[in-house]
Amino acid sequence: MLTLWRGNIHLTVPMLFAIGFIFTFINGGLTGLFLGNATVSVPLSDTMFVVAHFHMVMAIAPIMVVFGAIYHWYPKITGRMLNDTLANFPSGSPSSGAIASTILMHYLGMMGVPRRYYAIGGTDFIPASATS
Repeated sequence: MLTLWRGNIHLTVPMLFAIGFIFTFINGGLTGLFLGNATVSVPLSDTMFVVAHFHMVMAIAPIMVVFGAIYHWYPKITGRMLNDTLANFPSGSPSSGAIASTILMHYLGMMGVPRRYYAIGGTDFIPASATS
């Protein structure tokens, strides 16, 4: 972040992936603060909240970095430029799609939906807002 401060920032496709990585990693890190607190972690320990946090930090953020590296190094290695207008869609869709999908998992985890079902019995604990 300090590298970007007062720098000559060009919003190229790799930079958009880097900004998306920072956004998703900070979001995953903020949810990790909840899981680090003992009073909050015990009720959330086996819910969808943990699944959302894990996938935000360990799956989505590294994919953003890999795609940013590919878009940065491919023209340097091969000498062929990629189409910037076509590349702008993949730079924004993983970040926005990840936030949209994990926000729902965070919500379900806060409502107490467990992350594993061996045999689904009564589902009275699932709120009406999660089922409709």
